[in-house]
Amino acid sequence: MRRILCLLPLLTLLLFAGCKDVKWDFWNEEEEELVINFVTSALPEGTVGEPYSTTIEAIGGTTPYSWAIVIPALPSGLTLDEDTGEISGTPDTEGSFLFKVGISDSAGNYSDKQYGIAINILTITNEPDLPKATLGVSYTTTLSAVGGTGSYNWFIQSGDLPPGLSLNASTGTISGTPSETGTWVVTIGVSDSYGNIYTKVIVITVEAVTITNASPLSDGTVGMSYDVDLNAVGGNTPYSWAVTWGFLPPGMVINDQTGRITGTPTATGIFEFYVGVTESDGGSSSKLFSITVKTVVITTAGPQLPDGKVGDFYSTTISAADGVTPYTWTISQGSLPPGLSIGASSGTISGTPTNEGLRAFAVRVTDNYGSWDENWYSISINPIVSITTTGPLPAGEVNKPYSTTIHAKDGITPYAWLISSGSLPPGLNIGASTGTISGTPTTDGTYSFTVRVQDDSGDYDTQGYSITISPESPSSYTIYANGTNYTGYLYNYTTKYVGKPQVAIYYRWGWMKFDLSSIPAGKTVTSVTLHWYVESAASTGMICSARRLSVDASSSSVTGSDIYNDLYFASDYVTGIAPSTIGWKTISLNSQAATDLQGAISSPGWFGLGFPSSSAG
Repeated sequence: MRRILCLLPLLTLLLFAGCKDVKWDFWNEEEEELVINFVTSALPEGTVGEPYSTTIEAIGGTTPYSWAIVIPALPSGLTLDEDTGEISGTPDTEGSFLFKVGISDSAGNYSDKQYGIAINILTITNEPDLPKATLGVSYTTTLSAVGGTGSYNWFIQSGDLPPGLSLNASTGTISGTPSETGTWVVTIGVSDSYGNIYTKVIVITVEAVTITNASPLSDGTVGMSYDVDLNAVGGNTPYSWAVTWGFLPPGMVINDQTGRITGTPTATGIFEFYVGVTESDGGSSSKLFSITVKTVVITTAGPQLPDGKVGDFYSTTISAADGVTPYTWTISQGSLPPGLSIGASSGTISGTPTNEGLRAFAVRVTDNYGSWDENWYSISINPIVSITTTGPLPAGEVNKPYSTTIHAKDGITPYAWLISSGSLPPGLNIGASTGTISGTPTTDGTYSFTVRVQDDSGDYDTQGYSITISPESPSSYTIYANGTNYTGYLYNYTTKYVGKPQVAIYYRWGWMKFDLSSIPAGKTVTSVTLHWYVESAASTGMICSARRLSVDASSSSVTGSDIYNDLYFASDYVTGIAPSTIGWKTISLNSQAATDLQGAISSPGWFGLGFPSSSAG
């Protein structure tokens, strides 16, 4: 009981949801899952006004079933029996109708399926004007209908068929041999097995003589002989023929006794005309014809012909149709790419291009009678792919990420890259689609190799390179002073502060020279740290600043006098250094020190650091 009460909210939700695209499965310990499957895959067609009945079948689940139309609706006039699944009624509207049928079983399982029903209407499909008949000539034509159900019954509702003709009630065939000329208007009716009726007015004309050729007549070509026989039936021979309206193509005539159209057309176009035929007793009829006269025409589409490449053989053919062979081909305007020419008798453009670029030109074809056609084309000649990156490639260092890209131009992308000979440094590889050499080298040395690039057409270029990988270098370097300390009074000067007497200031300098040859030229200096040892705090005094010093490069030794003459002072790296105790001291110099040291690594190859102090009096 508790289990049933739990299902009630779910069943209520199912009903409000309209059962659309929902499947509810329930289990208990004694029962297996229940599934409903539709057996009926499609529904039969119906006809407006005729009774319709079909039953949808399903299997599975627990009967009895409950059926419903989910969306949107059955054809007008039909209903679904919710207990049996039968769709029945008499449809009153033609069309194609889609809808979804839902089914629920007594255990609450649900399934649905989309179906369609086409409702047709009974209709006669023939055109109102039936084929013409000829006096005294056997005639047969068949009426056709669609829609309805079962067999058809044909009848004449009003009017009469031409004398000598009759209608077959079961097949709709009108046949016989007409005995009079004229035009007859008849209302034909058709009914199906359920009594649905459809009527249509038709017209049958009986002529004394009839031209049997179909229109249009065969095409002609300027400059080429043309020959077509017109034929007629009915009446009494001999016949006489004439063009009663319009004109034959220039250069062509009709034989008034035989109806033969001959000649050599001299102009292109579509020519329409009526041909009349008269039998010996005076009966006549006429028929509209047309003849299309063509001239030679280029059939190869343009304007862009296939691309070519410098140095590669090229061939493409321009084609033509109609006209009178043989054809003659020329370039009438513009010019072909250098290295190419057109075959005068073949229309083939071929050769080996020597220059890149786009060329536009007009191709003219002339047939054996002088008719011609002309069309514009263009050919783009592309240069062959080539590598543009020159050596040497950047050097690398063991265990340091490396990346450089080889570039190419021209050809047809995408490119494919590879090492065709030699080898990259261990740890590096080349991107097959990018040409980028990258990775982390593991072994120092100089490695030579050849890079090959191939474009999408198969053309390729190669270039030799080498990469030098240096041993892994330390990230920091300790540089010692050269052991020589230079000191001395460099100069003194007298200055006067505002409102004060003049005071003589004496600057005493101590400086040291550092050899930078152990630092690789490619290293980037990011920071500089200074370490020094204070032996006597009393004698050292206060170091006011640390500065870079430069001396004359020709000086083999530095004396106080040399310092005075050649020394110049750079900006302070740090100020206010006051060693007040004996022992090692460490300070980080500012960013200017790193910049100056970077410049001194390669030239002059040494670095001077000065420590000035001053006293007054």
